Amino acid sequence: MALDPSEFRVPASDTKGHNVRFNMRWQPGMEQQMRNVLESKMWPYKSAGDIVRHAVLRHLLWLEQQYPIKSVTAQVQAINTVMREDEFQQEFEETFNKLDSQIRTLIGRGRETQAKTLVTRVWLMLQDMPEGEWKHNYVDEMKKRFGSMVEFEEVSLTVFGEGD
Repeated sequence: MALDPSEFRVPASDTKGHNVRFNMRWQPGMEQQMRNVLESKMWPYKSAGDIVRHAVLRHLLWLEQQYPIKSVTAQVQAINTVMREDEFQQEFEETFNKLDSQIRTLIGRGRETQAKTLVTRVWLMLQDMPEGEWKHNYVDEMKKRFGSMVEFEEVSLTVFGEGD
């Protein structure tokens, strides 16, 4: 079963921007292992805080399965779903705004081949995204915005002399 990267993202704030700081002490080896996890890039964590929030949420859910207790975890998960969607939408928009800007700059400088190569590189990276709604959103947006520049179905870096 493939991992869903969105399940690893537990936002630090709720929908109103509220959050609470939590401090703790632990063994130096645990900090080192979190750095190892982050450096491996095997999981979609961006910080140690991401790892801790995800771990705590998973453990709280497990504890609730062991013994029925008063819980607000369902509310937390609903907020997380909304916040993750918002985060992904913002990243999506920022990515395409920045790519648009770069393409316009390159074309404005007469570097159309380099602009096509950039579009091609991004397209090839998108092919490695896990299957799902967000991959389809990115693919559709690439075709919509840059389909006149590159024939995506036949694209490879060798088309622009950068392959092999």
